[in-house]
Amino acid sequence: MEGNAAFFDTFLSVERASFFRRALHMTFVRSVKAAQVANALSEKIKADVSPQLFALFRDAMITGIGQGGINKGETLVFFWEAPTSLRVFIRGKLC
Repeated sequence: MEGNAAFFDTFLSVERASFFRRALHMTFVRSVKAAQVANALSEKIKADVSPQLFALFRDAMITGIGQGGINKGETLVFFWEAPTSLRVFIRGKLC
């Protein structure tokens, strides 16, 4: 599939006509602080969403991860249920 831009555009599309449910599973190979995870994930979306939505996402991530951060072997899952619905699971619990 390498080099096939049309395939990846369709695969990653959020258009209703081509949308399908998908999930991104992240298993951490080292322990990291909640703010580090939230900042890294939020950095990409900050320019594309309102400041209020950005703050809501970042705060939900930090709260969901908790003070102890994410430990080695723990998971973070992003599940796109619909074009306008993203669910985030931290350690198997809905955030």
